[in-house]
Amino acid sequence: MAGRRRVAALRRILSRLHGVSATALAEPALSVPHDASLARTDQLVVTHLAARHPGAGGAVPHVVAVDAGGRPVGLLVPAAADAVPDDRRAGTPLGAVLERLPEGAVLPGELQGESLLRAVARTEHPRYVVTGPAARRPGCCAARPSSGCWPAEPTGARGGGRASRRHGTVTQWGRTHGPAGSAAGPRTATPSRESEPMTGTADQTAAPTPATPRGALNRRGPFRAGERVQLTDERGRMNTVTLAADGEFHSHRGVLSHGELIGRPEGTVVENSAGFRYQALRPLLKDFVLSMPRGAAVVYPKDAGQIVTMADIFPGARVVEAGVGSGALSISLLRAVGDEGHLHSFERRAEFADIARGNVETMFGGPHPAWRITIGDLAQELGQYEQPGSVDRVVLDMLAPWECLDAVATALAPGGVVMCYVATVTQLSRTAEAMRADGRFTEPDASETMVRGWHVEGLAVRPDHRMVAHTGFLLSARRLADGSERLAPKRRASKSEYSQEDLDAWTPVALGERDVTDKKLRRAGREALGLAERAARATEPASAGTPDPGTPDGGSAAPAAPVPGEEQEDRP
Repeated sequence: MAGRRRVAALRRILSRLHGVSATALAEPALSVPHDASLARTDQLVVTHLAARHPGAGGAVPHVVAVDAGGRPVGLLVPAAADAVPDDRRAGTPLGAVLERLPEGAVLPGELQGESLLRAVARTEHPRYVVTGPAARRPGCCAARPSSGCWPAEPTGARGGGRASRRHGTVTQWGRTHGPAGSAAGPRTATPSRESEPMTGTADQTAAPTPATPRGALNRRGPFRAGERVQLTDERGRMNTVTLAADGEFHSHRGVLSHGELIGRPEGTVVENSAGFRYQALRPLLKDFVLSMPRGAAVVYPKDAGQIVTMADIFPGARVVEAGVGSGALSISLLRAVGDEGHLHSFERRAEFADIARGNVETMFGGPHPAWRITIGDLAQELGQYEQPGSVDRVVLDMLAPWECLDAVATALAPGGVVMCYVATVTQLSRTAEAMRADGRFTEPDASETMVRGWHVEGLAVRPDHRMVAHTGFLLSARRLADGSERLAPKRRASKSEYSQEDLDAWTPVALGERDVTDKKLRRAGREALGLAERAARATEPASAGTPDPGTPDGGSAAPAAPVPGEEQEDRP
């Protein structure tokens, strides 16, 4: 009787063998360049887990080391990785703790049935790497299923290890992950799959892991060479430096080696050669905007925040921007639309476009997939790139926004928002009257934002002596549906016609625009593009292989690296 049951079970297995593929047997794996540091690997694992199990942790994925061509070369050995102390992980390459893959241990994902069995039989190895199309992540499967190859499901109650202190999610290689602060405990083994009854053909292919948003990786983890770091002394004076392996920060109070910062966590306090202490942090967006290379005046953070909020820039939105300047507003808009949105920026001067592109790539660690720059006049070229009614939001930062209202109204979808940023009262007045005269917009709304800080020290609570007052006016309106009439309150008759004298008052010279010298623009462009190149190298491999959608249509200058250790004092 027992023999007949074994024969019947074997027949059921053989009948289903042809449908079993290597991909279906593989557990998800994380590919990491073999020359990446263990600290960088820790960071990538945390990001991977956060994407798969937000807020709950999860089982540590298998880590597959790949070469420059993306070919698997080895598997991380958990015991060897755990043995490396925290202070040495930034300088220890992943290749030092690998189990090299022999020939035949890399299996194509399309193998199935008897072909899969023959491939496994040719090379005896405890673990195999399963590869697939370029768009898929690699997987890992074991010749003999066990708890080591089939990780426990996330319990949310167990955990412990190194990264619970670093990132809030446990990334100890040999343990199950849980939220930070949970009690440490032994790994819970799952039953072997050999003991599971074969009652059906289940699809065990892991769901695709969401891609990490652009710019997220270079805002986390220890300091790396090529990153911008803000140093604040005990008196509150700030300096921004670009880290270099052999760089130094010089001041009248001594010398600080960049090696004291590279590999250290953010928020570290270090001492220079004279014993003066500095607090090291990555610049926030508001800090970066005020210290980045610039060719034109930047949109201040207080105005950029209002633009993003009042114009309702949402993730995935299709936004058009005119007047890139130094790229400060572009950074805020790209953060708002995300990787799935689209920001099309128009700039008349190629020099400004180069500076803006360099600053954007420095902030995001490489070209942003949602950004496109066009060299030209928005009023003349918008219709060549954007279909009528296809744009959700338009932001105009320029001297004469009224000249673009016809093109903007054509491109905007019904209900879309146009936001104008102007510096003077005369610009504000003429733009508002032009919107009313066009007839395709709602009643315009005008405002300005002033920010006043407060001194708070014990019972001494008072306003600061200085404040960021007027920088510009914001004027917004929404696109009406075709054929609809603008509804507006009736106003008493007032002067709304402009004389030639009024028009002359709105010329660039009369409005106070100062021409920027070509020499300053070239210098700022070289500095911005050089910083972008160093930031891209600092965030590799996260940005490796990413296409460059941010290249201006009119071409750009080749990036030039800045002087190693170049420091720049933050400026308002």
